[in-house]
Amino acid sequence: MSYKKIKGALSVLLLFLSLLLSGCQQEKLILDEALPVEVYRVSTSGEETFLPAGKEGRQKILSVFNRKKIHSGIPNCAYDYIITIDEDRFGYHSDCGNVTMIGKNSYFKLTEKECQLINDACQAKPLEDTEPLAAWIKKGTLTVKSSYCREGSGQDKVLAGKALKALREWITSMEIMPADYPKGKTPQDNFGSESYSFDFGKGKKFACYIDETGKLDILFDGNWYSVKNPNAPLLEKICNFDYSSRNQPAK
Repeated sequence: MSYKKIKGALSVLLLFLSLLLSGCQQEKLILDEALPVEVYRVSTSGEETFLPAGKEGRQKILSVFNRKKIHSGIPNCAYDYIITIDEDRFGYHSDCGNVTMIGKNSYFKLTEKECQLINDACQAKPLEDTEPLAAWIKKGTLTVKSSYCREGSGQDKVLAGKALKALREWITSMEIMPADYPKGKTPQDNFGSESYSFDFGKGKKFACYIDETGKLDILFDGNWYSVKNPNAPLLEKICNFDYSSRNQPAK
């Protein structure tokens, strides 16, 4: 066989091997660091309980999951956490480290060190103590400046007496949990939401944002919190602003 024929045969063989190897390369999970993350604890009965991962927990999860090699099939184990990243759901087993890509017949495996990081991120507890916020509206407070805004149109008034007492009771009854939102996608960025802001003086302020579904979030001391028992109608009654703009077409 001539040199040219041998060279040609080797070239074809190398091309074939290259294509074969590229086809055998495992797919990797690619995640954007700005994606929203939620964590749920799954009980033995299948009930899911939301756990706020917070900003640090979200970053840990995205960092560990990103670029993990994906395997075909479903691991032979249950999962005790469900982690949602954007619209995808992952079933995580905190003991063996298997992560099932729910609905996709795929999974990936975490190392012992990676499991420790994810387990730390999943240990968040609900923050139900609103005492620091309630302390701002202690009995010695005589008045609070309040504002209401919808679609750029605002109103202001001072709350005192019975209204202030009702506001104090509403605040102390709230059950809040830390919330984490990507930049540009916070409740504050939702033009269709309504907002209330309260100024206690000496730089102490907090704001409430209520979206179209009635979901209520609080911006307090630079951090976001989601309210489990919002009772927005009571807040409306306490503040007693003019809400007639709701009946007007959106601008």
